[in-house]
This record gives sequence, structure tokens and C-alpha cells, in this order.
Amino acid sequence: MLANGFVIFSFDIIFLVFKENSYTSTMIEIADKQRMVTTGPYRIVRHPMYAEAFLLLIFSALALGSWVVVPCAVPFNSQSCRHLPPALSRS
Repeated sequence: MLANGFVIFSFDIIFLVFKENSYTSTMIEIADKQRMVTTGPYRIVRHPMYAEAFLLLIFSALALGSWVVVPCAVPFNSQSCRHLPPALSRS
């Protein structure tokens, strides 16, 4: 039951990110007048969508009763964060 609550919570994070950052997209690009967002979920973590994906990966597996995915979640998340575009690394 607790895992289901965290799955719902991770989807709430997605909605907060889209509400806070109007530039949120599946493609990472920097617009001319784009500002760095430092409010909402961005004040806690630099890339809230990666944090949300990590929570969703772990707790979806636990909600479905699959413990096999949990050890794979940490390497998967660190691998996805390692491949950020250089422009985001500088900001």
C-alpha cells in the first residue's frame, strides 16, 4: 500500500514540474529568454524529473511485487544523469 502512495506522489511531482517550468519538454534545449527555475521542486533538486523517474522506477516495481528491479534502479538513474548536455552542466 505504501508503494502505491509513492507512485501517486511521483506523478504529483511531474505535475508540479510542468506547472513550475513552462519550458519543460522531452527535448533538452535552451531558449533565448529562458531563465533558471529555482522555485517549486527545483529548489530541492536540480533535475526533478530524474528524481521522479527514480522514485517511479523503484516504487512501481515494489507496488507490483517485483524486487528484481530495485537493485537496478540506482545504476540506471546515475547513468541517465551522467549524460546531461554540457550547457546544463555549466548552469
